[in-house]
Amino acid sequence: MTDIGKKKQILVVTLIVLWAIYNLAVLLKTGFMSDDAYNSQVKGQILEQGVSLNDRILAEAIGWLKGSGRLMMVTWYVTYGLYYYTQDPIIVKTLNIIIIVIGILLFYIFSKRETDSPYVALLACLLVPVFFQFRIWHDPIMAFTFLIPAIFTLTMAALVFFQKFLDSRKIRYCIAATCLYLVTLLMYEIAYALCLIFIIIAYARNRSFLGAIKQSLPFTTVTALCVGISAFFRLYYIKNIGNSQSTYPGAEFHLDIWNVISAFKIQTFSSVPMSYFIFNRERLGLIFQSTDYIIFPIFAVALGMLLYKIGRSNTPPKLPYWIACGAVLLFASAALTSLSGHQVELIQVGYGFGYIPVYLQYFGLCIIVVSGLATISTKIKLRSSLIKYVVSMSVFVMVIAALNLGLNRAVALKMNETYKYPADLLKSALKAGLADDLKDGAFLFRTTRFPSDYTWFYRIVTGKKIELCDLANVAGYKLCIEKLHFQNKAANTKPSATGVEVIDMSNQNAWILSYNFEKKSGKTGRVIIAKVERFVRNSNSNSLIQVLVNEIKIYDLKENSIRNLSFEPLTANFLNIIETQTVDFSRIQPLDQASLTTRDIGVE
Repeated sequence: MTDIGKKKQILVVTLIVLWAIYNLAVLLKTGFMSDDAYNSQVKGQILEQGVSLNDRILAEAIGWLKGSGRLMMVTWYVTYGLYYYTQDPIIVKTLNIIIIVIGILLFYIFSKRETDSPYVALLACLLVPVFFQFRIWHDPIMAFTFLIPAIFTLTMAALVFFQKFLDSRKIRYCIAATCLYLVTLLMYEIAYALCLIFIIIAYARNRSFLGAIKQSLPFTTVTALCVGISAFFRLYYIKNIGNSQSTYPGAEFHLDIWNVISAFKIQTFSSVPMSYFIFNRERLGLIFQSTDYIIFPIFAVALGMLLYKIGRSNTPPKLPYWIACGAVLLFASAALTSLSGHQVELIQVGYGFGYIPVYLQYFGLCIIVVSGLATISTKIKLRSSLIKYVVSMSVFVMVIAALNLGLNRAVALKMNETYKYPADLLKSALKAGLADDLKDGAFLFRTTRFPSDYTWFYRIVTGKKIELCDLANVAGYKLCIEKLHFQNKAANTKPSATGVEVIDMSNQNAWILSYNFEKKSGKTGRVIIAKVERFVRNSNSNSLIQVLVNEIKIYDLKENSIRNLSFEPLTANFLNIIETQTVDFSRIQPLDQASLTTRDIGVE
């Protein structure tokens, strides 16, 4: 097919970039989710353990290799290296968007060369964001530090270099492609199946199976090497030398045929546009913006023009081998996932959900769908019939794209209630000096509700070593109390015949904290901290009855200020504050001295 000029190429790149960014922009309003919420605290862990960044990365990578046979060296260097130097979600999310956009641009180059049609390639790149679906589960776009998008982008770069090698026979392109693909193999096992694509595009050029195998030998060799190393650790080392079983169940194979089929269907269906929308159990309301009413009609017009161009072209696009590549992305990714330890999870959550390899499946199914649309366009001979087809398809896809983006925004912002808002509130409070009175080695009692409630988060923000004690875990806070007063237990504890025990903490470095935030936007909230004077607990069950304090410090997020509230000569029971910590801040009444001291405040 006739290629498009340089000016049009610039327009194409601009169109792809802007459309992808428009669909992904909501990521910039989110925090660290899922595994990222914990991995982003690695600097605190490193400070806590007193090890170097490189030692921590090597320990993680070797631990995964010996414990579950997974070669993920590159993943841990990228993940821990990134989060050690920045804990800013904006930076990480921006990198994520950039990697996804570059991947789509490389997908355009790859597809244009395979189909010999810039219009088909552009159509695929404009359609693929419509396949992206954010989920309140394991999501490859919102979480996992751009792991799967990076694998796709690097694989596309390797494929483009391999195409150049096949066309020019210059060995440097093959070396570059092999190195890029090897990097993906050291990130995540799903990349193993992608070596099939190299065989397909080699076969597409010389139509010789043996020739294709020979030309793609560098990729199959490094894949076989990685598979062999993984198999050695999984089948021999772990069972005979290591822990006797994998430390990560998700890496184990599950071969029950009916479960495999069930999981495969669920994982495959998860790549279908609107699948999560149809099974949206949260019943989230769609979020639209005023710009949508301009952008989506433009999107529909662009689709229509491309379909019309494809239909009126004298030379049909080359689709069979491109479709085969799409089938590998779609079905091989789903098959490996359905065989993994995530099989049970998939069956439990059901249709509409898909594990993180679904990102690769989006592109695979997009290839198949675009091939179908393009084939139909080329079969329609009458101009009027082609126009009707183009208009109907463009409007239909526009509606799907709008609904999908509306739900993606809703899902992303809903996740902020768990990840972004509590983390932002705590970080603001700690940076404002709320914990300045806490010394190194202080004990902080709080309820663990969100990832930001972990000790490493506090270590990063405050720079202090603080031992966190979970009020929801009786054994946990009992141990903390024992550590605090074990030397002077007899003097500090007042037993009672009624089964009530009063533990004096006035001379101990013990604190207690609670917070509330507004769940809708996270723009308002408060954090309350206090020095513990006495614990009152049931001596039989060890459950806390009261936590008595003389004074509290209150941080207000909206005003970014701290104020003190004293109860002396009385005391207040901090558990009364803890009781309301799950209430939305918009429904919380202002704190006042009377409301806290007029209730049962202690056992004397």
